[in-house]
Amino acid sequence: MLFRSCCDPCGADRLSCSPIAPRVWANADYLLWWVKDAPVSIPLLTINESALPVVGTPGTRILYGDQGQAQGAFNGGRIGLGCRLDEQGKIGLEAGGFLLESRSNGFSMPSTAAPFIGLPIFTDGSPNAFPLVAPGFFIAGVNISNQTQLWGADSNVVLNVLRRDSLTVHALTGFRYLDLQERLDVVTVSPATDPAANFASNDAFQTQNRFYGGNLGVQISGGRNRLGFQLLAKA
Repeated sequence: MLFRSCCDPCGADRLSCSPIAPRVWANADYLLWWVKDAPVSIPLLTINESALPVVGTPGTRILYGDQGQAQGAFNGGRIGLGCRLDEQGKIGLEAGGFLLESRSNGFSMPSTAAPFIGLPIFTDGSPNAFPLVAPGFFIAGVNISNQTQLWGADSNVVLNVLRRDSLTVHALTGFRYLDLQERLDVVTVSPATDPAANFASNDAFQTQNRFYGGNLGVQISGGRNRLGFQLLAKA
């Protein structure tokens, strides 16, 4: 809690006590967040039973790509530290940050001599495919990894706007920083029937998005005796 009720001077019934801010406060939270699907808007791996797997040709299917890739739930943590600037607890400062685990998913295919598998490419502006598996010529192993990492920090001025019985409402305004890093790796190994023609590839794509902006929020907290609650919303 950023601002909590006073205790001993009020006796057992804290409803009769006006909430007073502690001089300094700290908090730590466990986070379970869901992040928007990682964008993979183009086909990265295609398959065809009888011909080179060119996107748009009969029998070609997409093995990976052409849609967002869900990462599932992220574990993380958040810490914060603050202090009040006056005796009445009407104004204070706080700062904190959060970190989510680095999460990776993707696609893995062991070496196989299955039907035609390829990497979609363009040749002279026309769709084509780079063969990874071609029966009688190449077998292939493919590993695609899609990694996401998100963290952020903010600092705020905390203003008391309501203090009634055991209920307190505070407005927050300040600065926020967010950092989102995404990485996509495509690793292929294609041994040929002729050992002299073996080849491998490793393609890596990485982006980093930074957000700097204002922060607005509201915090509602209250309780009675040993029970309490806190609601916090920021935008």
